[in-house]
Amino acid sequence: MSKARLKQELAESKTELDKLKEEMSSGMHTVHKDLSLLYLVPKWSGAENATSLEEFLASIDRAASIGKWQDADGLNIAVIRIADSAKSELPAEDAIWQEFKKACKKDLKTCELSAV
Repeated sequence: MSKARLKQELAESKTELDKLKEEMSSGMHTVHKDLSLLYLVPKWSGAENATSLEEFLASIDRAASIGKWQDADGLNIAVIRIADSAKSELPAEDAIWQEFKKACKKDLKTCELSAV
């Protein structure tokens, strides 16, 4: 390997190392989320013969734990997995996952967070 090639690789390595040091010092650690687990969460329609609300919420919690999801991810997955027939029961945009679960458990028919 030529000296010029070695110098170029060394410069590239230093640049990459500097980037990694900056990421580490800024506290921004990369966390890989496994969003493919979304398919472990059943659709929820609110119908009597469908998955219960408790099982729906628990399945989101289980998938979130395995997939390293944040609260916002759990809430977004809930929105995705709520069937069209139950779309009127969507959480408010500024809702928090834990608040959404509490509101749903309080009133199983309406998981609305207008008061939260």
